[in-house]
Amino acid sequence: MQYGADWSIADKDKCTPMHSAAKFGHSTLINRLHARMETSITEEIATERGESIRSPGVRTAAKEALAKAMCAKDGEGRSALHLAARYGHEKA
Repeated sequence: MQYGADWSIADKDKCTPMHSAAKFGHSTLINRLHARMETSITEEIATERGESIRSPGVRTAAKEALAKAMCAKDGEGRSALHLAARYGHEKA
């Protein structure tokens, strides 16, 4: 993460780093991935719109895009939350 790992890249089974972190219960990594996702999505939307990252429109759009990204499904239709629950990682 500290070297700029891309949170959005998925493997051949459509698993993202968030899926893997959730499956193995890595809460700290999940929190870092979430923060990285939020920052990069917000910055991307602000850049596209030519607005400040603090703009209410940018913040609203970023929240919606982050929610969608967090619900990404792997090749078997499972979200990161589903994997965390399935493997007994309630704290993740």
